[in-house]
Amino acid sequence: MTAVDILEAAESVGLAFRPAGGEFRACCPFCGDQKFHLYLNPRKNAWHCFRCGEGGGVRDLLQKMGKEPGERPRALHPVFRLTQDDMRRAGLRGGVDWRRLFERDGWYARACADWVWREFCEYERRRAQVQVVLLRALESEKEGYHAELQSRDPDRAAGPGPGPADHLDGDAGGDVLACG
Repeated sequence: MTAVDILEAAESVGLAFRPAGGEFRACCPFCGDQKFHLYLNPRKNAWHCFRCGEGGGVRDLLQKMGKEPGERPRALHPVFRLTQDDMRRAGLRGGVDWRRLFERDGWYARACADWVWREFCEYERRRAQVQVVLLRALESEKEGYHAELQSRDPDRAAGPGPGPADHLDGDAGGDVLACG
């Protein structure tokens, strides 16, 4: 029997999670948390809720969620986490019934799913690079804008006001799936 990772276990018990740096965050099912205080750490293969203090490994999570210790959770391909909008944004045709495809020809379905996942991850990487370039350009424009204003009216030395990039929040990546 192969080892089950914490993300497979969380997915098998119905936890919806999202990436947060090198970890993943979910709402804790034990304390009723709705603000994603439960962290899943795939490197340590562990989980911890920073609200109620519950935590442990894969076995602990499965037991607390009512799974039998020997019961292996069904590992899902990460492509199952993609929405139709995710696929459309990445330029991939949506509408694939992955589960049916896996039932009909598992090897072919796995090869297709791997390809789609690689393409989606490449799209996310390129999108993140473009966002960084755009944010840098906006910040540069903001600095030039304020320098020009101050050269026209030196009495405005109170400091820069809002600039073109100030309407953007700090999270350039948004909710994306972890590609790895």
